[in-house]
Amino acid sequence: MRYKDKIARAMAINAETIASANNASLADMSQQVSQMGDINAMNLITNGNFSNGTVGWNAPPADHTVSTSNGDYEISRSDTVSTCSIMETVAINANSKIYVAFNAKASLAYTFPVNVLPYIGGCANQSLAKAVTTTYQRFSTLFTPPSAGTYIALLSSASLPVGTTFYFNYIMAIDLTATFGAGNEPSQAQCDAMMLTYNNSWFNGIGKVPTNGNNSTIVADETLCNGLLDLQSANSLSVIWSTDNHYAPNNAWGYNEFQRMICDANAIGADLVLNTGDITNGYSNLATEEDVMYNILAQYKKSLSPVAIVKGNHDDNSWYTYALGINNVSEVFNSQTWYSRAIKPFINQYYKIVTNANDPNGGYCYIDYPTQKIRVICLNDYDYPYLNGTGGTLKYGAMNNTVGQRIRQAQYDWVANTALQFTATGWGVVIATHMDLKTYLPQMWNVIVAFSTNTSVTITDATVDFTLSATYNFASNSSNEVIAEMYGHDHIDSNCVNNGILCVELCSMQLADSAKPAFGWDSVVINRDNKTFQTRRWALNTNGTTVRNALLDRNLTYTL
Repeated sequence: MRYKDKIARAMAINAETIASANNASLADMSQQVSQMGDINAMNLITNGNFSNGTVGWNAPPADHTVSTSNGDYEISRSDTVSTCSIMETVAINANSKIYVAFNAKASLAYTFPVNVLPYIGGCANQSLAKAVTTTYQRFSTLFTPPSAGTYIALLSSASLPVGTTFYFNYIMAIDLTATFGAGNEPSQAQCDAMMLTYNNSWFNGIGKVPTNGNNSTIVADETLCNGLLDLQSANSLSVIWSTDNHYAPNNAWGYNEFQRMICDANAIGADLVLNTGDITNGYSNLATEEDVMYNILAQYKKSLSPVAIVKGNHDDNSWYTYALGINNVSEVFNSQTWYSRAIKPFINQYYKIVTNANDPNGGYCYIDYPTQKIRVICLNDYDYPYLNGTGGTLKYGAMNNTVGQRIRQAQYDWVANTALQFTATGWGVVIATHMDLKTYLPQMWNVIVAFSTNTSVTITDATVDFTLSATYNFASNSSNEVIAEMYGHDHIDSNCVNNGILCVELCSMQLADSAKPAFGWDSVVINRDNKTFQTRRWALNTNGTTVRNALLDRNLTYTL
């Protein structure tokens, strides 16, 4: 299948995802993505989504019938077999490369092609060689007007049957030469991919486009898109997964790596962008750690897919404070700071993050995907209270803890009584954690196993600050499928089956490729129809392109 068809499929996936949302408006999404990139780009078209009726658009000819009542520009002619047109006055620079894109459809199906003919003042009509159908399609083209122009018009073909209605929406026009500079303009295909980072491939006014620092656009990788889209189905969940990035201050390479990963995630319409912890190196003072985290999360905020970030043992910078003997609560990236930086900015995405209302700073949450009937549960396996110990030092931390791995009762109760409770049949859960539960947190693992077997489990712990005493019964649960546990921490790739549950570990992304500096991520497709868990490994090459390491692909299955 051709790449433009893959892009169409990605757009359809994004459109379906956004259409199912009940908590994010178009304005919210536009505001979210308006923060993207480093170069300002202006949409020359005013009111290109017709949210303000026909304001900004030229009055139609007298023989045209026009309506914007349904949020589209609907135009028809009932008097003759001829063309329909829509026009807006726009100042156009001579010899500039102009990118024009829009959605179009018609009211009738045709046995012959009906072409849309964008017209830029000072430049002749140019037919787009794609037939208009009764469903919206995205059209785009590049023009280079030989002389200055004064308007942009979209025209249907001149042989429309009487009574045909044409529909237009989400109209874009960008002066690429003014935006990127002469000789640096992206191609049409690059523009199409670039615009996929925006809802409906459209923004109003000034938007930002991602760059790699030298005015060449970071665009989605075609090979990655092709491979991932081919694996997907109506009941699959696609995840862009990274772990153990250990991002350090002033890491320009790492910054570009995150840019590339998010751009690729947006291009395929990924269902989830997941990080399973140690997103930072943690060897910095609090002010530097906050700055490092801000730079990373600024990239994640560009994602049009839901984002979930698991807390790792390096993410609270207690390694640094302990090493310097300043292990004080006030110097640590604590649980409240983690919530405000790594959870709250993503909590109202179009698939909501659900947290424990009684323990909002707990660092654990879940996201539901109703179509696939998959719940992704993100645990906090560094669930320590931030308390001052003897002499003002931090009582618990990633490096100086004396109690081993612990999870407090509030998280156990929420996981067992909320996250793992289902009254509907057919649901499955994915458990995302930083460390392997069976090895490091066996009591939580026993809870997961009890859920999967519709049995009960009792947990106890007499350790001060971590006391546990509870019994959880899953006998009456209507769903009990555990699809997989996904984790990192050990900086290796591994997978196994424990207690009938698929456990998948991802290598440190600092070690994902043999080249240095190295980075990588896995694309994961979970298919509920055939119970497969497929991963593909990607890394950023030194020339800025995405490279595939097929030797690290995994084609796994999961069963009850």
